[in-house]
Amino acid sequence: MKRFWLKVIIFILLFIPVFLYVQNVLHYRWPDDDTYAKSVDFTRQPADSVDVVAFGTSEMYAAYTPVVTYEEKGITGYNLAVENRSAITTYYQFQFMLKHQKPKIVICDFACLFDDEYALPSVSETIYRRIVDGTPDPAIRLKLIREICRVDPGQDPVSWLFPVFRYHSMWNEITADNFKWDKHEAITFEPFKKGAEAMPVHFDGEPYEITPALWETDRSPDELKEFSMHYYDMMIAECKENGIAVVGLLTPKVSDAAVYQTNYPVMQSYFDSRGVTGLNYNTYEQIERMGLSMEEDYMDAAHLNARGSEKFSRALAADLKAIFHDLPDRREDARISPSWDADLKSYHDMVEGAEAEYDQEHR
Repeated sequence: MKRFWLKVIIFILLFIPVFLYVQNVLHYRWPDDDTYAKSVDFTRQPADSVDVVAFGTSEMYAAYTPVVTYEEKGITGYNLAVENRSAITTYYQFQFMLKHQKPKIVICDFACLFDDEYALPSVSETIYRRIVDGTPDPAIRLKLIREICRVDPGQDPVSWLFPVFRYHSMWNEITADNFKWDKHEAITFEPFKKGAEAMPVHFDGEPYEITPALWETDRSPDELKEFSMHYYDMMIAECKENGIAVVGLLTPKVSDAAVYQTNYPVMQSYFDSRGVTGLNYNTYEQIERMGLSMEEDYMDAAHLNARGSEKFSRALAADLKAIFHDLPDRREDARISPSWDADLKSYHDMVEGAEAEYDQEHR
């Protein structure tokens, strides 16, 4: 009997490392996504050095560039926004953030207030897989998996806990990168951007003029969605418990100008009822104020490029400083200013290099 249990123990001891290795090999890499890399980079920020943290969708990811708000007003920040939308994943990203920083302000686009389309993993699996795979904290990841399986009972918890069972069909897609243990941190990640997209690219397509007509509409406002609102409410409540101000922020997404024109009064009412500061940059007046043009400052009609994000971030810095008078000027903080100054230089070198390369190619 003792020999039997000894064999069982030996088998388990041999099986566990083999299983973990196979799981590492058969783990989807999200090659075009830097969620894991910037989550890890966020944990490396010095304690009490991040005053603003952003959550939301790709529009926020493209718009807010923290090194620019630092350059403009000394406001440090980090952009944890991701592509696609889900209030659930936003809430658990927020939980992850709280374990590492206590910012003075959380900004969020609250993109799911009117939209439960992405509410369940069975409807939009990609955003959930990206955040589960891109969360380096095992405890937060486990809580998110439990919530996924609670709200969507058809989900198989085994495939979420052990991705090898989800991606076992990857055998014919294996490359040398699959055998690297550091399976998430893409070498293309640029930490000096502080999580922002900040893409120095030009408009993809035929740009059109931004005029007040884009905001004209006779549509009725949409209704708030209880499912998503529940997770936003929890985030707001926990911000209050931790002394963190919340800002509901609309980016200048001109492709949905009419929709936001109709819905913003409903959003503002929601913000007012929760003690959230609303900042709406998706108006013709704000776009005029920032000097945005489709051709120069957008990647497409929804997303700003690096130049556009600079203009937006400078306006945001001025507004945050005007509203929140206790925001420190970190340019005067000798503990962190040298690294931020270096990141700011790297950012400008990146943008200027890309612009010079573009000009060379289009002479």
